[in-house]
Amino acid sequence: MAELKYGEDELKLNRQEYLIIYTDGVTEAFNESKEMYSDKRLENVITKANFQRTKDLVTLVLENVLEFEGDSGQTDDITLMAIQKI
Repeated sequence: MAELKYGEDELKLNRQEYLIIYTDGVTEAFNESKEMYSDKRLENVITKANFQRTKDLVTLVLENVLEFEGDSGQTDDITLMAIQKI
């Protein structure tokens, strides 16, 4: 996509901090009432999450999004990645 401008940045994580990267298919998921999952809902799920491994966090978020969508079904790709400094 030639029209997009890409940048580069650096982030240093402290011990036990984590970074979660996701596509818009997470926050723009819709339920049967046409409500959007939203950044705020994702933030709430992450901040309330009790997990030991980043794999568990990714699983928790994915399950929460799919539960939110219910029978409306997935309408966009969903990609999640979590990194934690140990």
